[in-house]
Amino acid sequence: MANPTMAEKLRENNILLLALLVLAEIFGITALALLVHWLKEYYGGYSFDKNDSLLFAYHPTFMFVGMIFLFGNSMMIFRVTRAIPLPKIVIKIVHGALHTLSILFICLGLYAVVRRNNVRDFSDMYSFHSWYGVSTIAVFFAQYFFGIIAFLIPVLSDDIKRSLMPVHRFLGSAAFLMAMMTVLTGLAQMTGFIGRITGEQYSDYPTWGDVLNLFTMFSGFFVLMVMIVVTNNGFQRKTEPTSEEVHQKHAEHQF
Repeated sequence: MANPTMAEKLRENNILLLALLVLAEIFGITALALLVHWLKEYYGGYSFDKNDSLLFAYHPTFMFVGMIFLFGNSMMIFRVTRAIPLPKIVIKIVHGALHTLSILFICLGLYAVVRRNNVRDFSDMYSFHSWYGVSTIAVFFAQYFFGIIAFLIPVLSDDIKRSLMPVHRFLGSAAFLMAMMTVLTGLAQMTGFIGRITGEQYSDYPTWGDVLNLFTMFSGFFVLMVMIVVTNNGFQRKTEPTSEEVHQKHAEHQF
């Protein structure tokens, strides 16, 4: 049997990449739907009234949307070009837009919890979740501004940008995994609240516990798909030559 050609290997890689991307979106959207259902059905729903404690429901929702779903997609977007040819500038704009939306949802989620705590006279920053969450958000903001300064503002050379890229990728993966830990610790903390509201404790195998467990599974699968996509070297987009390389190659052709 003949060995597969390079074109066949690339085609197989692209099919696998597209399958993983589709699976990631299915897992992520399903997890979000389960979270919204859980909060509406067992926490009491959502409220836009800033003096209503139900405003808190937006905290876990917006944090999941911003820190997990949008940020995960912003990480995967650079792999899409491996299977779907798109201009580099378009990918950069989409990546930046998704990351900016992620930061916006994080800020709204923070407002929801701080406002609820003020309304109910609850303490701030007393739990492991809150301490870890603030650390995670600090990494998110550091990654965001690092990306703007290093890759968006045209002040650094291509060689410096290339040397900074591993740091950017590491911070992105670290922030993403920290975000998942933050979400899970927050929901674990919420089980006590839901238990008091429903009168059924988590250890009693209530229906709301099953919904929560399903959410953690699907969100975990989403994170797994994202990490497979972004860490697999076979899914990396083709590197475009830098301006210095293009200039050097042009100069060599002149001789």
